[in-house]
Amino acid sequence: MPNYSKYLILLAVLIGVFSIYNFVIYTSKTAYKTVQLSEKAIKGENIWLQNNCNSCHQIYGLGGYLGPDLTNVFSRRQENEDYLKAIIHSGVRQMPAFDVS
Repeated sequence: MPNYSKYLILLAVLIGVFSIYNFVIYTSKTAYKTVQLSEKAIKGENIWLQNNCNSCHQIYGLGGYLGPDLTNVFSRRQENEDYLKAIIHSGVRQMPAFDVS
């Protein structure tokens, strides 16, 4: 019968290091700062939540998978502001039309 004791010790050490590493990372408060959103950003967040946009769309990888990721949609110059407004107001394919300002 093979001797697995050195592998069990190595596994225990790795699990211990992993546990300590995760504890330090996820309990440290030094990397977190208070984020102050502008009034415009708060209004946008409220519209996003009221219309349940996250059920289909993602922002920073969080949300649904039916619609496109909207993280950088406004920064893409080929999709200008009027184009985005038209999509939101008229709807396309599975996306319903929304009456938002």
